[in-house]
Amino acid sequence: MGNILFRRKKIITEELQKLHERHQLLEEQIRNNISSKHSIQCFSTLVLLACMTVSIGISLFRARDSAQCILYSLISFFAGMVVLYSTRFITEKFFNWCIQKKRDACYEIVKKKHEILERVKETETFKVAKEILDEFGESAYHPPASSNMSKINPANEVTSVQHISSSDSAPYRFNSSLNQLRKRTNAQSIDSKTEVVNPMKMPPRPFVRQSRSVIEKFVDFVFGDGPNNRYALICSHCYEHNGMSREEEFDYMSYRCWVCGEFNPARRQRRSIFVPHIERKNSNQSRDSLGKSRFNVADVIDTNCAKDSLVEKLENDIPTSGEEKMLNSHGGDSHEEEIS
Repeated sequence: MGNILFRRKKIITEELQKLHERHQLLEEQIRNNISSKHSIQCFSTLVLLACMTVSIGISLFRARDSAQCILYSLISFFAGMVVLYSTRFITEKFFNWCIQKKRDACYEIVKKKHEILERVKETETFKVAKEILDEFGESAYHPPASSNMSKINPANEVTSVQHISSSDSAPYRFNSSLNQLRKRTNAQSIDSKTEVVNPMKMPPRPFVRQSRSVIEKFVDFVFGDGPNNRYALICSHCYEHNGMSREEEFDYMSYRCWVCGEFNPARRQRRSIFVPHIERKNSNQSRDSLGKSRFNVADVIDTNCAKDSLVEKLENDIPTSGEEKMLNSHGGDSHEEEIS
């Protein structure tokens, strides 16, 4: 019986592991597609703008009269704009189709994994189910909420739910009850804090203005950085707007609300790259040995210099053979004079 349960657990864990690896691979492909879309659009835009500039310059220098020059310049400009728009449209549609297809596959994988986990809860024993859920459950891939988040009183939560359920018959009362719920949760979160959190002066991401000039719209169209390519950051506590983030950083961005000061964790976590810890003990030892060797060489050089200077002094003090003869001759003459 134990072998059967172990084999069944092994099959389930292998299936869940394959689903998890497939999900991680699809997420990586989605990120690569988003970055490829932006890079291809920017590169194609720069190339087409360069071609338009060159064609207009050639038409300016080669045209015989001003009317022909203006005509060639306008044709080059509008032809370049048409090619630019069609290129961006095709790349946008193609990459959006690829990204949406991979996101649908991710959704199917998550749905299938959820079904397997529900089946494990119903059929497996407590020990086996607990091990599988601890390894492949939602808590294994999503970080826990921040400890600074406020807790709602269950009694107030029940009363607020009752208010909302009773207002289903009257639609115009729904907004007022929802506002009351928000006010209560905000007041309770402020009361439950041990220290006051000063709100940020600026939102984590800037807001995109709706009234923009033609040049700003053209630049956003060229670089793909307009409002249609950004996502709104909505606080999960006070439901306030915290700016517009880019598509590639929306799921992996954690921020603190600039209105209520609460922390909003990221929806997903990037896979961390393992960096081995390099011990610096050997490097320190080599540095110490190198320093000691340098000191030893310096000492040897100093001793050699001292020896050379001592030898030079001795050589200067010791007279040569010619000087000895002269000293001997002078000594002999003086001795003879004394005798005489």
